[in-house]
Amino acid sequence: MRAGAMSSSFAAEVFRTSGPLVLIDSLALVVSVLAATAIGEGYGISIEPRSYSLTLTLGCNLLVFLAFFELYPGVGTSPVVELQRVSSATALAFFSYSLAALGLDRAQPSLWPVVMLAWLLTLLSIMGGRALVRSVLCRFQWWGFQALVVGDGAATLSVYRELQSNPTRGLRPRLSLEGREAAVAPDDITDRSKGDTQGRRHRAEDGGGASRIHYAVLAASKGSAPDQALIIRKLCRRFRRVIVLVPETTESYGGLWVRAAQCGALPGLEVRDRLLSGSNRLVKRLLDLFLATLASPVLILLVPIVGAAIKITSPGPVFFGGNRIGENGRRFKAWKFRTMVDDADGRLERYLAQNPQARAEWEHREKLHGDPRITKIGRWLRRTSLDELPQIWNVFSGEMSIVGPRPMLPDEVGKYASSYEFYTRMRPGITGLWQVSGRNNTTYAERVRLVSFYVRNWSVWLDLYILSRTFGAVLTGHGAS
Repeated sequence: MRAGAMSSSFAAEVFRTSGPLVLIDSLALVVSVLAATAIGEGYGISIEPRSYSLTLTLGCNLLVFLAFFELYPGVGTSPVVELQRVSSATALAFFSYSLAALGLDRAQPSLWPVVMLAWLLTLLSIMGGRALVRSVLCRFQWWGFQALVVGDGAATLSVYRELQSNPTRGLRPRLSLEGREAAVAPDDITDRSKGDTQGRRHRAEDGGGASRIHYAVLAASKGSAPDQALIIRKLCRRFRRVIVLVPETTESYGGLWVRAAQCGALPGLEVRDRLLSGSNRLVKRLLDLFLATLASPVLILLVPIVGAAIKITSPGPVFFGGNRIGENGRRFKAWKFRTMVDDADGRLERYLAQNPQARAEWEHREKLHGDPRITKIGRWLRRTSLDELPQIWNVFSGEMSIVGPRPMLPDEVGKYASSYEFYTRMRPGITGLWQVSGRNNTTYAERVRLVSFYVRNWSVWLDLYILSRTFGAVLTGHGAS
């Protein structure tokens, strides 16, 4: 294998993958600055021409900071981690711009609101633009990087399928059929991609084969440390980037915020439980109160309208308080707009007795498509998630959070098994990973897994990411019954 040819190919892939992101980031900055400037001028805040001269510097600084936080090409990065890094990069770029602009004209303190607005718009437009660009470009083979998935057993197939189902991460998986030893052999590899079920052998000299694969993903199985270390060393000599996935570590501690650590000459991992931090919990509580206050006028406006519609279409109260389990196992009433008919439990039993298929669905998912208990107005309220707006009161009372695990019924405790401990560590939420991951299209086991993942990986950044996804889920009604 010629090192020069490999370097050129890698550089070309970096350029093709990073180029569209650089363009969309630059466009997002220009549009956001122009929009913030126009809004500022509408309120009588004029931007001096010499301040415009700093815009080019702002753009260069932003791209440098984005590159510093490894967002070019940024493949394999979780959207939550990307949100954190983009926020940091844009904040640094605009902070340095603000210092320079105010240094040129100290008589313009009114520049700060415009800069803050431009920063917020830039952050939102960069995240939205990147998501849009990736969703389009991931359909083309020239974008992203091929990644050889190496390992033994079911873990390798699981990693392969996970990468296949998330093409926007920028890694196009190729599965090693002959195991990890074959994948690190010096002359050839065996792979399967795009329906190549015969495991076609690619020689290193072949421009379409191994010389074009620069990423390796090792699904580390339970084995001896020396064996794992040998495999990793061989992969590092062969591939430019090696990602080592350790299922035992991620399942026990979460994977979003695990960082490398060093103790003398001994490498390791730093794992922190963010829920143990009082400052983190305080920030989450303040965010809950802030968002609940913003949503309160909407609730006050909708109560008489929705209440009248509920009363007209079916007899019974406007609100329904369901018994739920909260933080530390405490019981509370989660309030909702009533969406079911009176005698809902009796109607359900009669329906399940007459429909064995529906009973099987209920036992598997605790949900029913076309649930006979739900009223017409209730179906619309559920599809738009407006039925859960009264839970804002639960947020003010400290029983719930804006973002958190789905509230648990008392008879669901046994079904959560060991995950019940994770659930009771946090307040349940109005929205959460379940709501933005398909809701009723997910199985009960997946719902429990999402609870464990959320608690293990919790951070304010994860909450902000879920909130941003919630708007899309509400607008599309994806997974709602």
